Amino acid sequence: MPCGLTGNALNNPCSGARTRSTLHGVLDLGLGVAKITLGILAAPETGGLSLYGAYSGFTNLVSAGAELYGGYSGNLEGSERVANYAASVGSVSGLTTLAITGNAQYGANASAIEGLAFAGATGGLASTGAMAVPGLADNTVSVIDNGAGAAGLIGVGGCSGSRH
Repeated sequence: MPCGLTGNALNNPCSGARTRSTLHGVLDLGLGVAKITLGILAAPETGGLSLYGAYSGFTNLVSAGAELYGGYSGNLEGSERVANYAASVGSVSGLTTLAITGNAQYGANASAIEGLAFAGATGGLASTGAMAVPGLADNTVSVIDNGAGAAGLIGVGGCSGSRH
């Protein structure tokens, strides 16, 4: 059920959730653009491996659109569902989990766990200069992305508390 615009903002229990959805949308938009840009720039130095990160950036853009729509329309449940599906197909583990369980939230959680599990490896690549992009830029994007993923795993965000 959409979180409507009934009552004033202070008395509307959904106004905070709508704000969070909008902020997550803005964050995902920025992450998506950064991951795509860094992934493409680093492709020659990583033998194309960084394009996996660029692909993940496209799923951030889909999530951003869903979250921004949810914040605007109040349809938080629907937008969260779309964002979870996008996050699920954004990684091998997420897609596999989604295919096995049919549950987009489980797939989104698996994607977040994958991002956290490989954070050291991707940070190491950037720090050693193996990537064309300065390590600070790539590591900053990774820290923000993994922080959002970790927040989702512990239930921060969304109307129901779940997060892609």
